[in-house]
Amino acid sequence: MAMVQPKSARYRLWATHAALLAFVAAILFPLLMVVSISFREGNFATGSLFPDNPTLENNGADVHYETDFRSVYARVIDAWLGADSTSVLGADFRVGAPAFL
Repeated sequence: MAMVQPKSARYRLWATHAALLAFVAAILFPLLMVVSISFREGNFATGSLFPDNPTLENNGADVHYETDFRSVYARVIDAWLGADSTSVLGADFRVGAPAFL
């Protein structure tokens, strides 16, 4: 059995959808304006998003690690998991772990 709605209900449905779309547009428009301004070149931008000639050399000063994460894993295994980190990792890496663990 077909459900017949009066014309006023159909107009109300279309008006509700139109109002919802207008509300979403009113919310998204300022957000899109802020995002688009952040991508523009001008007074606040000093170039492009990507450098013209990307390199991994870091101007001769190579990036070195400061924390041996095996010591972090050893501390987590010992303190939190309650196991012996030497038997799990195969060596003693307990020295040099950060103090915040």
